[in-house]
Amino acid sequence: MIGKAASLAACLLLTSCANNQPPATPPNVPGERQNAATKPQEDKTVAFQKKAIPIVKDAIHRHFPVYADYAKQADLYYDNDAAQGERIVVHATDLEEPAIVAFRQELGAKLGDAVVFKQAKYSPQWLRDKADEIAEDIGKMTAKSYSVGYEVQHEAVHIMAELTEAQVSELTAKYGADILKITNEDPKITTTD
Repeated sequence: MIGKAASLAACLLLTSCANNQPPATPPNVPGERQNAATKPQEDKTVAFQKKAIPIVKDAIHRHFPVYADYAKQADLYYDNDAAQGERIVVHATDLEEPAIVAFRQELGAKLGDAVVFKQAKYSPQWLRDKADEIAEDIGKMTAKSYSVGYEVQHEAVHIMAELTEAQVSELTAKYGADILKITNEDPKITTTD
């Protein structure tokens, strides 16, 4: 019996490789059930973003004809894990600025409770600039791979790099612990051909 199952699995694998297709999965694989269970949520998220993205994009263009004016004072992310369902969270440095007020009103009228505006602790542009500055500093600290980027949701600069305690202390002293999220490991950069 084991021989037949192994032969069937080998045949499926060889057939799929010969056809340049991924291997067929037997029906009782636990991972398949988990993936099938998350599919409705993924479908819901994709449907929400397909609806919301054009609305947000048009509103940004309407209220901020020069995109840099938006980017200096606001940024957003899609919160797909909110208890209330999918939503858009906008961080803005001045919630009373006339263009932000108009932007907020338009999104509220079109998306209702699916959009939330929050007072930003920092200017998004300032954090982007800090990310660039930090990346330059890390490039001088190490010859190893590293990743640095501005993270909208947590209003922080995320760093992934193998750093010494002294290097982490130096960065924290220079930029402050409140804007740094450091993952002290190799970013494992991979490429596909």
